Amino acid sequence: MKRITTVLIFIAIIAGFISCANLDTHIQKTLEVTLDREPALTIVNNTGHPVVLTVPVRSTIIDGERTVFQPAATVQRVNITYTIGQDSFTEQVNWNNTEATVSLTKRPPSVIIVNNTGHPVNISAPVSQAVNNDARTFFLVNPDQGRNLTITYSIGQFQFTEQAIWNNQDVTVTLRSPPTVTIINRTGHSVNINAPFRRSLNDGDTTSDIVSPGQSRNITIAYQVGNFEINEQAALNAGGATVTLTRVPPRLTIVNNTGEAIFAFSLQQTGGSWTGGNSGNIRDAGNRRVQLSDRINANQRQHTINSGDAMIFWMEDITHPFRGSGDRFDIRINGVSGTTYVQSNVQIRGDMTIRFTQSDRSR
Repeated sequence: MKRITTVLIFIAIIAGFISCANLDTHIQKTLEVTLDREPALTIVNNTGHPVVLTVPVRSTIIDGERTVFQPAATVQRVNITYTIGQDSFTEQVNWNNTEATVSLTKRPPSVIIVNNTGHPVNISAPVSQAVNNDARTFFLVNPDQGRNLTITYSIGQFQFTEQAIWNNQDVTVTLRSPPTVTIINRTGHSVNINAPFRRSLNDGDTTSDIVSPGQSRNITIAYQVGNFEINEQAALNAGGATVTLTRVPPRLTIVNNTGEAIFAFSLQQTGGSWTGGNSGNIRDAGNRRVQLSDRINANQRQHTINSGDAMIFWMEDITHPFRGSGDRFDIRINGVSGTTYVQSNVQIRGDMTIRFTQSDRSR
């Protein structure tokens, strides 16, 4: 019994050696098979854009990434077709059944936009993008857009355009600082600027902002003193313009030579509607406000302008805001007898004296 057991143990040991030898042989063959794989073709995307491979395989490759596939051993030349946006491109590589790499470089031309305006901009055409100051962006050119491209962008409320011409190659468009208008208030009054931007400005102060010149190199500065608006013209150069405001609304001296006392005064821009009325906007010779009225107080008519006297009307005191560049007005006064006196189409460009007589009676 002991002899049989010894024999069995010996046989088991020999079988173990044989199994180990077979395992080593199997591992070796497996390694040989693994190392001896088919050669592959590596495709690298160096276009600067994501690409969609359509031939010989379908795959999406972002810029700088790669993909690998194994062509058939009998193929001599491999066509690689891919698209960027709406454009299709083909690269070719010779295939000798060995490892190879092809770099995708063909792409449509790009418009590169550099923002040097000093402000963030919003591009609205031909693409919609926001670009910070000192930053850049790009977009692919669509051949259907033609050779001349208009870049439309806005800074705040102002819109600007730049032109770009491309000829199947990249083009760079630099957005430069728009013109700036500086306004200095030397009117002696606080003013409200209505154009080209809206702002309140105290006397002696300065303000500035960018402007959009549009098709003209001239710009209108509209500002309001009281309820009267004055327009100034400025010529823009490449850097903009500086405008000093000095004009103020005219002062009208109304002399009553009608032969009767007057109790009402009205003013309208020629072709407009009457304003001013009995609103306390009249001043006497000492520039004191007076309220014209035909009321009877203690058997005497008060707050009237007697014949031979004068009253002063400051145009900034007009009841309703006057805006525009017109300088012609109709002026009306009312006598205590009920008679109305009118002077029409009076050109007012500065301080002036207007005398009413019986010849101005309204008919």
